[in-house]
Amino acid sequence: MFIKRFASIVFVAFVSLFSFQVMAEPGHQQGSEQAAQQIETIDINTASAEQLTQLDNIGPNKAQAIIDYRESNGPFKDLEDLQNVKGIGSTTIHKNRDRMLVGQ
Repeated sequence: MFIKRFASIVFVAFVSLFSFQVMAEPGHQQGSEQAAQQIETIDINTASAEQLTQLDNIGPNKAQAIIDYRESNGPFKDLEDLQNVKGIGSTTIHKNRDRMLVGQ
């Protein structure tokens, strides 16, 4: 009885250690890095409301506010101009900086 229980504990410990080792290998993390690279970069001067809602903290109302501001004032010159849109602050810009660009 003791030997079976001991063998089971050793087996579980071995499997657990092996699993952690596999997860720690560089190749195992490639999936999450590839997913991060596949995130679409959004041009705030041409994006639709649907595209803008893919950004963090941008819902349908803020997306429409961005479009309305863009149509009334012309294209954004830089990302910081988004702060002129009601409801968009520096935190939102910071969270999305790597996912946004300012095109023509």
